Amino acid sequence: MLQRDPWSDASRTRVSDRWARAAAGWNSALTDALIAAAAIGPQHLVLDLAAGSGDPSLEIVRRFPSARVVALDRSLAGLQLAQQQGEHLDARSRIAFLQGDVHAIPLTSNCVDRITCRFGVMFFEETSSAMSEMLRALKPGGQVALLAWGAFKQPFFETTIGTVVRLVPSATLPEATHAMYRFASGPDQRNNSGNISKTLVRFTIRCSTLFPKRCARESIRKLSMDLSSSAMATC
Repeated sequence: MLQRDPWSDASRTRVSDRWARAAAGWNSALTDALIAAAAIGPQHLVLDLAAGSGDPSLEIVRRFPSARVVALDRSLAGLQLAQQQGEHLDARSRIAFLQGDVHAIPLTSNCVDRITCRFGVMFFEETSSAMSEMLRALKPGGQVALLAWGAFKQPFFETTIGTVVRLVPSATLPEATHAMYRFASGPDQRNNSGNISKTLVRFTIRCSTLFPKRCARESIRKLSMDLSSSAMATC
């Protein structure tokens, strides 16, 4: 049996019309912050790591008509979706979709001007190894911009994951989950990567409630019961 790739599922979700409508506002704010931090120039070659379904790779191509982008991700399905998303852009010669591992970037040394990564660095298995690979691929004087999650205790997580944890009986966050918020305290400078700065990005999410809170609680409880039944059935 083929192993299911959760990153492929995530990529498919991000290119859905429903997600695009809901995330348009805050996606734009986050991409703006990332591009500004990277200080991308008109002739730059940009390596976008954990590119997923193509954002912000495609947005960089749109905004900088002379720049070139290498969109790297370990999920082939995600890159194929990104390529489909970019079919309408007149920029096929300026963007390449490359399947690969950030811990062993399949590019020559000193070859890219900028490196970006939006909400991917938290999932790197070996952060120090990934950072070393970025520095190897980066030209002297280049720049890296990484966007990572802040602390868990904030409205975004409290009203999403936090709601499930509160309403589902005995639900807890796995210990490994806490590692995804490790950058909230600041960047890790143990690998002496040079000048490192941290910027807090604030954004607002506006959404409408499709059904009353009581119905939401009942739906979550039902989901919990279904999951429990499934677990019992597979034991």
